[in-house]
Amino acid sequence: MTAVHHVPGDGTALVGPRAVLLLDGVPEVEGLWPLVRDGADLDALLAALLEQGLRALGSFALLHDDRLVLRGTATAEDAAGEALSAGGAATWAEHPVPGEVALALQGDAARAPLLPLVAGVVRAARVAVGTAGTVPPAVEDRAPVPVAVPDPAPPAPVPAQPVTAG
Repeated sequence: MTAVHHVPGDGTALVGPRAVLLLDGVPEVEGLWPLVRDGADLDALLAALLEQGLRALGSFALLHDDRLVLRGTATAEDAAGEALSAGGAATWAEHPVPGEVALALQGDAARAPLLPLVAGVVRAARVAVGTAGTVPPAVEDRAPVPVAVPDPAPPAPVPAQPVTAG
C-alpha cells in the first residue's frame, strides 16, 4: 500500500498492507485488526464486519486494494476530486478506486494536518491513501528551507589573573 496519513478524530482507523478501514466511533476491533494486519481478502473483512448483524453495523469506509466500500455517512474523495458515498444504500456501496483516495466520516472530515501512519489502529476522522493532493509530500521530498543562523558572538575576554610563585 502507498503512503497513508490520518487526521486524529472520533472514528477508528485500522491500516494494514492491503486495507484501510475507517469505522464510526470506537467499535470492538479485536476480531477485525488481525484480518487487516494480515492482509485478509475483502470477503473476509466484510464477513467480520457483519458478525453482529447488519442492523448493528455503523458507518464505515473500507479501502481494499483497488475497491472501496462505503456505508452510512462515510465518504471518500478520489485523486480527481470526485466525491464518493454510499448514496443512501441500505447496505453499502462499492466503488472502483484505481489510485489515491481520502476517506472521511461525515461531519468529522476537517482538512487538518495529516499525520503519517504505516500500520496499526488509531483514532481518526480522516484517512488519506496516496500522494496527489490529499497527502503532504514526504519530508525527504520537500526542498530544504534556508534558515538564517547568526554568527556566534566572540567570547568575552577573561581578565588575566596574576601568577604567584609558591
